[in-house]
Amino acid sequence: MSTLFIDAERKNTHEFILNTNSYDLDTFARKTKNRIKKSLQNCSFKKPDLEDLLTSGLIINQQMVRRQSRKENLLTDYKLWNKYITSLYANDEFIILGAYYEKRMVGYLAVYNLEGRYNIHHAYIDREDSETTSPMCGLIYTMVNKLIELDGQVSISYGLDTFTSLTELGRFKQNMRFNAMPSSRGYIINPLLMIFFRLIICFNISLLRKKSIRNPFTRMVIRFYQGSRLLDKELNKSEGLGG
Repeated sequence: MSTLFIDAERKNTHEFILNTNSYDLDTFARKTKNRIKKSLQNCSFKKPDLEDLLTSGLIINQQMVRRQSRKENLLTDYKLWNKYITSLYANDEFIILGAYYEKRMVGYLAVYNLEGRYNIHHAYIDREDSETTSPMCGLIYTMVNKLIELDGQVSISYGLDTFTSLTELGRFKQNMRFNAMPSSRGYIINPLLMIFFRLIICFNISLLRKKSIRNPFTRMVIRFYQGSRLLDKELNKSEGLGG
């Protein structure tokens, strides 16, 4: 299954966007402001050494995939991660920032610019001391101000929302002043998997006559299915215009 971002009239997701030329502490709500101040007081922020990304970065990645029950070999396999992050580190199009606590890298952030908009590519932290360090608050705050210093007015994407209405991560992004902007996301799904999806949807809606689907897995299946239908509709529309 593959994801495509499309320009469609119907919006089925949100992208977190920050457009600003000012990112001062006084522009944040009190609770977020205090967390940022705590992070700035307890951590230092700088471009990490490559060795720190190879070692501490790998450990942080492995924590993240275990916590999220994901499979990301590129981020967790030592050989793949070594080759990948070494290439990224040498690429001037990427800006990488690390958070350090007691001389140990406890988080890192990478951004790149595409067609005038910065995109947050990686944003991961070590959870071990996060209550004390709040490293992501300081990373985002320091990075955004660095980009403003470079460009003045900036537009930054912090990625898309998840399948639930608003997760803890989504709330964090909004607390860091990223606005949830309507967006369209389509999915290319294996036809055999689509048959399985249709059976699940049919069972829940037609047979059980459920008007409100609360099961997280079923809701995810519905979102995938709807995204696939949305993509098909847009592709058919494009073919019609081309004909």
